[in-house]
Amino acid sequence: MKRCSNCKIYKELTNFTRNAGCKDDLSPQCKKCRAEKKKKWSSMPKNRKRRNELKKIYSKLNPLKNSARWAVQNERKRGREHKPKCCFDCGKETTKLVADHYLGYEKEHWLDIQFICTSCDGIRRSKLLIRKNQRMFKCCKRGCSKMAHSKRMCSMHYARQRKK
Repeated sequence: MKRCSNCKIYKELTNFTRNAGCKDDLSPQCKKCRAEKKKKWSSMPKNRKRRNELKKIYSKLNPLKNSARWAVQNERKRGREHKPKCCFDCGKETTKLVADHYLGYEKEHWLDIQFICTSCDGIRRSKLLIRKNQRMFKCCKRGCSKMAHSKRMCSMHYARQRKK
């Protein structure tokens, strides 16, 4: 049981979303209060205008992703592409599935997609981010497995070099 910071009612833990930034890994507000707050925020004209501006900026910065997304939507409207009921990775039946362009966003791969649930999507994204960071920040001169803060070398090898 946990108390919602908004409505002050004790509720089951399943009524709270996950939030890694909190001590107990759960959001301080219950799902119902968060949904009301989000609805109220997005209904304000100032916030709606800002969100639309950000969408335009994102689509200009990511033209391939945007085109791939529209290609999938058009195929689904035409009835050529159907959205399955279960996740490709874990096999759970859910209504919240996202299209993952697992081969990239080039034009020839626009329709090469796998529908996965949001939790599996988060896992794929985190693994991709970890691989990307390891390539960028590995201590390249010594080949050690420590993560480097700069692109040159990790702090341990930097400290050893300064002592010499």
